Amino acid sequence: MRKTLDLDQIHPQLEAAVEAPVSEFLPLLLRTYSFPNATIKRLREDDGWYTVRLCLLYRLVPEGGVERAYYEAVERVSRKRPKDQERFILVTDGRRLMARDMRYVTVLDIPFTSLPDHFQFFFPWIGRERIESEEENPADVKAAVEMARLFDEIRKDNPDFPERDMNIFLTRILFCLFAEDSDIFSEGQFGEYVLNWTEEDGSDVPERLQRLFTALDTKESLRLDDTAPENRFPYVNGSLFSDTFRIPVFGRSSRRKLLECSHSDWRGISPDIFGSMFQAVISPAQRRSLGQHYTSVTNIMKVLRPLFLDELREELDAISRMDEGRQRDRKAGAFIDRISKIRVFDPACGSGNFLIIAYKELCRLEMEATRLRSELPLDLNIHLDNFYGIEIDDFPSEIARLSLWLSQHQMNTEYLREFGSTNPSLPLTATGHIVNGNALALNWEDVCRPRGEVYICGNPPYSGQGHLGASQKADKDRIVGHIKNPGYLDFITPWFYLAAEYIARNENVRSAFVTTNSIFQGMQVSLWPEIFSKGVELSFAYESFQWKNNAKDNAGVTVTIAGMRKKGTGEPCYIYTGDERKRCRSISPYLKPDMDTMTVVTQVSRPISDVPPLDYGIKFADGGHLILSTSEKDKLLEEHSEASVIVRKLLGAEEYINGKERWCLWIDDDQLGFAKGIPEVNARLEACRAERLSAGKGSDKLKLADRYWQSREHPDISGTKIIIPSVSSERREYIPIGFLPSDTVVSNLAFVIYHAPFWLFSILTSRMHMVWVRTVAGRLKNDYRYSSTLCYNTFPFPDLTDGQRNQLEVTAKGILGLRMVKYRGRTLSELYDPEGMPDDLRAAHRSNDLLVDTLYRRTGFVSDDDRLEELFSRYKEGTCLR
Repeated sequence: MRKTLDLDQIHPQLEAAVEAPVSEFLPLLLRTYSFPNATIKRLREDDGWYTVRLCLLYRLVPEGGVERAYYEAVERVSRKRPKDQERFILVTDGRRLMARDMRYVTVLDIPFTSLPDHFQFFFPWIGRERIESEEENPADVKAAVEMARLFDEIRKDNPDFPERDMNIFLTRILFCLFAEDSDIFSEGQFGEYVLNWTEEDGSDVPERLQRLFTALDTKESLRLDDTAPENRFPYVNGSLFSDTFRIPVFGRSSRRKLLECSHSDWRGISPDIFGSMFQAVISPAQRRSLGQHYTSVTNIMKVLRPLFLDELREELDAISRMDEGRQRDRKAGAFIDRISKIRVFDPACGSGNFLIIAYKELCRLEMEATRLRSELPLDLNIHLDNFYGIEIDDFPSEIARLSLWLSQHQMNTEYLREFGSTNPSLPLTATGHIVNGNALALNWEDVCRPRGEVYICGNPPYSGQGHLGASQKADKDRIVGHIKNPGYLDFITPWFYLAAEYIARNENVRSAFVTTNSIFQGMQVSLWPEIFSKGVELSFAYESFQWKNNAKDNAGVTVTIAGMRKKGTGEPCYIYTGDERKRCRSISPYLKPDMDTMTVVTQVSRPISDVPPLDYGIKFADGGHLILSTSEKDKLLEEHSEASVIVRKLLGAEEYINGKERWCLWIDDDQLGFAKGIPEVNARLEACRAERLSAGKGSDKLKLADRYWQSREHPDISGTKIIIPSVSSERREYIPIGFLPSDTVVSNLAFVIYHAPFWLFSILTSRMHMVWVRTVAGRLKNDYRYSSTLCYNTFPFPDLTDGQRNQLEVTAKGILGLRMVKYRGRTLSELYDPEGMPDDLRAAHRSNDLLVDTLYRRTGFVSDDDRLEELFSRYKEGTCLR
């Protein structure tokens, strides 16, 4: 694996490589991706071919000879044993370039000079692997829509129908639709029953469906009337049809919609659609309180593949490449024996989606392994007994049991189709170990005993501290209340903590959970040193992405996925970004590669460096009476021009970034008499006094009533000051930090540094500081939430000489000059939009970045990870010295 590069360097270096003489291209290409000089010097030509062992087979050919040489290269590499093959081939004549990734069989066929636009193609050389994504099942998407429409139609005739009864009813209907298309019932049997035995106006649909449900729950030998149409259906069992409940009223339209559903093909649906159906009808209030998120196959595979499926796939692929014979037969049998003992445990299983997909993927791996054997078993060795779940709500836990059975039926059907034998589908039997209970109050090892390989996975509830009920808060505090700053921890953190304890106590256990990205940001990172101290580490993690599902009400949530295992396995770790993965030795609490895993940034009340303090802006607590709009300010000064000495511009983050205007009355104590002499101003002051006097006893406002002419704070605002917005978009390369004149007041919606020097502005607006903020700041959704205690006070500023301060002042004034003169009419929101930032402003920032970099390290830095490592080292040293 090549060392990490600053991605900004790759494109321009490739441009230089394709513009150089083509004979010099190969060494320039390798240097771009940071191959060692020793490797480049060892390059040897063999009949026109150059080989970098396991990495590249390259040839420069005469013009017009690219295609023939390309296919020759493919043949040369394919003839080698898989473990000896070069990963890439590349052939060019200086005009055309053809390249191939032998692992994923992806091909480039482009003009030679276009290579810089395809720089990601060779990312595996620097440890950034592309990962293949799972496509959504179109049948699942269609099924979710069909069930939602059926529900909407039924709800029109049943506006106050009990929620639980509706859930049970739709679950039974979904089973019947699936059963008539998948050889559980006769083909089309349910649709024909509705069509032939109910009235067109729908009036007798409830009665007929109740008869059918009763028959499905009754053994054939106990049915009294063999001629009744519902008694032609098979006995189902499994408790699916045993409960008594109300069936909703039907009309002509809802009956027609039910028939339309029956004419769709349901055989291809994944049973996880039951969960999506459930989400489509469950109340929003209950969904929030239980934290239920029903998830697509694509996203579930983002958890399961790096957790264990990718490793199993590699093992099976290695077996499949073996020559036929007893050794391959034995290896395939051992592989099946291994996966048949794997236990999968979801301690927040909902309707069972993770268990369902894990079960089906393991079954498919077994079937692939079975094809490699000389003897075929009678049925699958993967059993539902090895799948465990905990669910706090009773209805989705029932859904999970049923969905697992449907999955078993689907896999048995696949097995029968290919190998000629399988277990019978009906009647249903008990399926899976789904426990209905509170996962935070149960002993997980009692639910899923740790025997052999155990993989804990799922999508636990995310609720933040402010949205927890009393019982949820008690559960959380009991498990993670001893961790530093427990009040900041999300409700999901106990699941990580309990999984870490399970891993620490047992061998061959790994876990992976979907989680809000907030537990790797701000104060919540205090969780991770506690977990790491148990001998557990992060084995893989995804950078933030949108988590969506195929339910009707599909709201995306910004999440990450984090895997844990015992420390010291010697295996690599991986960080996933989009469709790439990056290999590393360790993952820090901030999801950064190869950094100190035990150092986290915690709030401090004053700076660890020798810099001026960062304060909140001014809070007025005035009921709005001391604040003026532009029109109010203009009217006041038109009538009383002398009032200009007590009117100041007022800026918060919104006004500052988006160029909006507000104003305030700023009255020093010795100006009170003058201010009260202006009737309009005096009226505002009296209104402010009345507002404060009306406040509750002991409130801050009441205490300010005696100083009614001023805001809550009234510092010395003379001199220049720096303003830092409290929230800024993550899309921006730089937070639009500003330098303000003395007559401006900063509101409490931004931070301010009074009497600030230019050199301080230069460092705060640098890439070094932005790297720190991106890593340690909390977030509001995805936006950076700047804070004095976490971002500014903790930042390790460099020690500066007078000469360095002067240099920083020059670059600071270069940035400010462009903003205030050349681009005076444009807002900072426009200037710092990543797609619209002027080239000269970006260049001014780049110059400032380079200067600031050299203050930390004379030679500068090659990447942001490199910068961050330096900052954390200085932070650790600075906090030790305080």
